[in-house]
Order: sequence, then C-alpha cells, then structure tokens
Amino acid sequence: MESFTKNSLPKLKESQHYLALAELRTGIILDLNENYNSNPDDYPVLIFDSFEEIKEFAEKKILENPDVECLIYNHKQEFVEVVFNKGQIEEQKRKLVNGGNFGNKIIVKT
Repeated sequence: MESFTKNSLPKLKESQHYLALAELRTGIILDLNENYNSNPDDYPVLIFDSFEEIKEFAEKKILENPDVECLIYNHKQEFVEVVFNKGQIEEQKRKLVNGGNFGNKIIVKT
C-alpha cells in the first residue's frame, strides 16, 4: 500500500487499485487522517496491488469508523465500488424518519 494524491498517481499495473476516503453522511472527500480534505480537486489516495487487498482494507476501515466510506477505483481511474457500513445507513434512515437532519444528503426509503 502506497500513498499519493489523485493528480500525482503513477501509471498503475492492471491488477492495482486505489482508494479514497469520504464522509458517509455527506460524500465529502477526506484526507488519510479522516479530516476534510482542503483541495477537492486533488485528494490523497492509497494504492493497493490487488482488489482483494483493497477490499480487506476497506472493510476494516468502515468497521473502525462507520462514518467513513471507501471509494475504490481501478488502474484506469474508473470507479469500481463503494464500501460503507450498511448498519450506519439504516441508523441514518431511522433518524431521518424521526426528524433527523442529514445536511445535503437525501436518503430515499425504498
């Protein structure tokens, strides 16, 4: 696992993926210390050598902090998947039904 910013990514091998962190409630991109990133056009990312490695990291990260989501991209910088704590979404839905405020994020009950 290596750390770069999105605009300074090296050419990735086909098996490599990178991950960015975002706040689950708002979708705001975070730095690697889980603080709001000061530059939304260039944000820190972590590069992993395999999809399995990045998924394992993401699943641990959302258990450590359920308010964070992990955005996974492939070697072509194409979005692949978002990993988030589904229990946290259910909690937010319950709060919304009970009059909670979630900033700019709208959750639609299906």
